[in-house]
Amino acid sequence: MNDIIITVDIDWVPDLILEDTINLLSSSGINATFFCTNATDCDFGTHEQAIHPNFVSMDLERHITDMLDLFPEAKGLRSHSLFFSERMRPILSKKEIQYCSNAMLFEHPYLEPCMMAPTVLEFPLYFMDTFNLIMKGSSPTFANDLHKHSIEGMKVYDFHPIHIFMNTYSLKHYDSFKQFYQRPELLKQHVNVEQYGVRDYLTDLLKHILVNRLSTTTLIDLCTKTRVIADEGNNNR
Repeated sequence: MNDIIITVDIDWVPDLILEDTINLLSSSGINATFFCTNATDCDFGTHEQAIHPNFVSMDLERHITDMLDLFPEAKGLRSHSLFFSERMRPILSKKEIQYCSNAMLFEHPYLEPCMMAPTVLEFPLYFMDTFNLIMKGSSPTFANDLHKHSIEGMKVYDFHPIHIFMNTYSLKHYDSFKQFYQRPELLKQHVNVEQYGVRDYLTDLLKHILVNRLSTTTLIDLCTKTRVIADEGNNNR
């Protein structure tokens, strides 16, 4: 399985910043999965919307229910901060969540989906922009990582609109502007235009996908395909 999946955790950004990410992805013709923390006035078009609950308490079912009230069509979940508890498994099945994407296996080759509950698939992450900054100290060029992107296996990429908009290049850069998170007019004063950053990385990834005609999908479509393949395998036994 060599599918590429672009995912986005919106993390309460203002609509202007979220629209920037939606427009960037839509202009490439590649559909992404957006994990949503809050209602917005943005038009997601053909992109998938999933939920991104922030489990600030152990009332897990309430947090999931509140998010599904905002996004009743959502079939996928990624927790804020990738939080997971064993207590979530029965709740996910009860709420008819079809998949999660919480496990971080950074740049691990040969990734495949796996079952994390009797009715729920897990799609582990291959890449996250902030995790990349933590592990490497700065945002390396996509070309430097190209040999890793060419390795066999499913690749779930995760980006954040704030880092795409700001072209964040280091955690120090993020610290310099995060106090203005909800004030786009001030954020614009701190946009990185000199060093290679997250926006550059995503733009190069999208170009790489298009030039090489690589297979991309949303997580819900990959979830459906995975279940069909599993059912066919069971029927052929």
